[in-house]
Amino acid sequence: MRLKGEHAFVFIHDGNPQNGAPYNEHDRRMRDDEFEDFLLSCKGWHVVKETSAITRTFQFDRHALAYEWMGRVMGFAYMADKFPRVVWMGSRVDVTVYSGRFKGLSVREARLAAFMSDQAFLIRTADQQRKQLVHGSPTDGLQQTNPLE
Repeated sequence: MRLKGEHAFVFIHDGNPQNGAPYNEHDRRMRDDEFEDFLLSCKGWHVVKETSAITRTFQFDRHALAYEWMGRVMGFAYMADKFPRVVWMGSRVDVTVYSGRFKGLSVREARLAAFMSDQAFLIRTADQQRKQLVHGSPTDGLQQTNPLE
C-alpha cells in the first residue's frame, strides 16, 4: 500500500540518474509536425537530408565571444548528456546535432539546439550593449544635458 506522498518520492527517486535511472529515459524522437514547428521557431538551422541531422554555423565578432558561447553550450550539453558535433575555427563555430539512438532528432537534441541559438543571441546582444557603454553612441538615446543650463 502506498502512502499519499510516496508517489512523488518514487517518481523522483526512480527518475534520478544518481540512483541508476538513465538521463534519457523520457527522451523520444520528434514527430514530423514537431520537427517542422521547431525549424520554424528556431531560425538558422538547416536539415541534412541523408541523416535527418540539423546543422548551423554561428559567426561571432571576436574569438572571445565564441569561447564564451562554447563554454555555456558545452556546460549545458554535458548536463543534458548530449554531445553535438562541433567544429570551432576562431570566431566561427559549425554545429551538427543528431541522435544516433533515434536516427534523427530527439526532443532533447532540439532543446539543446534552441539553447545554442538563444545563447548566441544573448552573447551578441550583451556585446553590443558592452560596446555602447564603453564607447558611447550618439544614437543610444542617453544624451546628457547639463542641469545648470
